Amino acid sequence: NIIPLLNNETKELPEEYECPFLNKELWISATGNISPCCAPDNLRKSLGDFGNISTTTIEDVLQSSVYTELVNNYKTKPLCKTCNMRKPIWNN
Repeated sequence: NIIPLLNNETKELPEEYECPFLNKELWISATGNISPCCAPDNLRKSLGDFGNISTTTIEDVLQSSVYTELVNNYKTKPLCKTCNMRKPIWNN
């Protein structure tokens, strides 16, 4: 089940490809920062600030306006448009 990905691929993915993370899981770093996905921290910050688990509950994150906005509009976000986790780039 290995899927080769093209290095430095920046092609936008078709809109029908879905995010495998939103509304399914959250990521919590060793320092407690909450993230919606596994994108590198410096890139993921462009999706919003979801707080820290020491001061924010998961329920609060899932009901927040920043998370709801991301769920509804992630396909318009530059990071999400090229995310290989939505749909792998196949070598033909």
